[in-house]
Amino acid sequence: MRAGFELYRAFPVDVERNWDDLKRDGKLTMPVLELPGAASAFAPFTEGMMREVAKDVTFRTIERANHWVPEENAKALVSAITDFL
Repeated sequence: MRAGFELYRAFPVDVERNWDDLKRDGKLTMPVLELPGAASAFAPFTEGMMREVAKDVTFRTIERANHWVPEENAKALVSAITDFL
């Protein structure tokens, strides 16, 4: 459990380091694929978050999936990744 809690404890440090990296290096230039589950509470705002840090973002939602996309709709996830590649 400790490792799981440490992930959340480190968020403030991660945020600071990530913004420092973005200021220093600029946005990611490689293509980025964002695939939240269509039923995820996070889906409405993850595209904007990704566009803050990457120049070339492809955003698609995975139907019949929530937060755990690989477990909830693996077939659609693999299809979306294959199409992207």
